[in-house]
Amino acid sequence: MGKSGIFNIIRVYWKASLAIAIAILLNIIFIYLVVGARSDFLNKNEELNVLSAKRSNLMQLKRQFSDIVATGEKVEQSFINDENVVDFIILMENTAKNTGNEINIKSVSEEDQEGSKAFKVELQGTYPSFVNFIAQMENSQKLSFPSKVDIREFVDSETKERVLKAILDIKALAI
Repeated sequence: MGKSGIFNIIRVYWKASLAIAIAILLNIIFIYLVVGARSDFLNKNEELNVLSAKRSNLMQLKRQFSDIVATGEKVEQSFINDENVVDFIILMENTAKNTGNEINIKSVSEEDQEGSKAFKVELQGTYPSFVNFIAQMENSQKLSFPSKVDIREFVDSETKERVLKAILDIKALAI
């Protein structure tokens, strides 16, 4: 083996060593890119999970807001205002009729410092019908309650029946 044979062997080993070094370098670069891409993927996946959780919370808040608005509307409807005073008077008249009472609404006051309107009402009927009227008014859709009650009993001259005559101050909460 001469010098040219040794150079050929050195050249082959040098080319093989260079190929191995290039392969190792390419593998290192590939591993670095894969690890970086995996890290980016995990970060983006985490961001997606956070955004999905925020979206879910937002949808839940939206549903809760809708429920709160609906409840607020129901609560608002249970108060008296200038637009529905007549509806409340009709409610009292219908309740009196349904409970077997005669009703005469004497006056309606302006809203007081407590945020309520007072209705002076004269009611005539039997004791059970009077109690039913009070109970139905307290359980009606409007927030109302008797604040003052003056009851007198008399005998009806035509029917000779004992009848109650009550003068009530009914307060209805107003907005």
